[in-house]
Amino acid sequence: MTDEKTILKNALEATIRIGLLILLAAWCFTIVKPFMIPLAWGIIIAVAAYPGYLRLRRYLRGHGNTAAAIIVVLSLLLIITPAVMLSSTLVGSAQTLADGLQQGTITVPPPPERVKAWPMIGQQLHTFWAQASENLAATLSKIAPQLRTMGSWLLSAAAGVGFGILQFIIAIFIAGFLLAGSEAGAKAAHAIASRLAGAKGARFARLAESTVRSVTKGILGVALIQSLLAGVGFMVMGIPAAGLWALL
Repeated sequence: MTDEKTILKNALEATIRIGLLILLAAWCFTIVKPFMIPLAWGIIIAVAAYPGYLRLRRYLRGHGNTAAAIIVVLSLLLIITPAVMLSSTLVGSAQTLADGLQQGTITVPPPPERVKAWPMIGQQLHTFWAQASENLAATLSKIAPQLRTMGSWLLSAAAGVGFGILQFIIAIFIAGFLLAGSEAGAKAAHAIASRLAGAKGARFARLAESTVRSVTKGILGVALIQSLLAGVGFMVMGIPAAGLWALL
């Protein structure tokens, strides 16, 4: 009887402890969850920037913290500067559009007759276009519900972009801390890999490092080529601020 009570007591204590551990783990996960994506990106950025960090640290005669701080500042400038320029451009354009609509200075040219020949939407588009050219304010008032829906979608998209930029800024700071403590981080990563994969752990860790670095270089290379081609196209078409749009 005593043995049964002891077994029940131990089982109850173990159940309570396991339950508390699960609650604690769930609570910790809830706290850490918003930072998981920035943490992952921070690790990727740190791994990709590590060779440049080593060269900069040698140039600075071993001042690793200074090298990491320089990389963080340069990365933030690359992110924040285009974002601020784009935001100011969009705000200025929106203000100009709003002022033009209020003052009635925005005009829509009449539609060409060939629009009617477009399949499926030609006649409806020509009618709507003609109404807008005659009275833009009245035409916009007819589609006010659709415009409000589109405005809500644009605001939601802008909020998503802003949140993404904020996450990337946090990731850059995380990458800076990881670069500053890169030697200890590398030892910890190799130790974890060796613990999980045994003798092949160090090899797997080096393979993961080279894979992340190669993929990052490929993505940046493709993005650079695309931006250059887009910039050339913008300049050929005479689009204002072609360099800014290509950088974005």
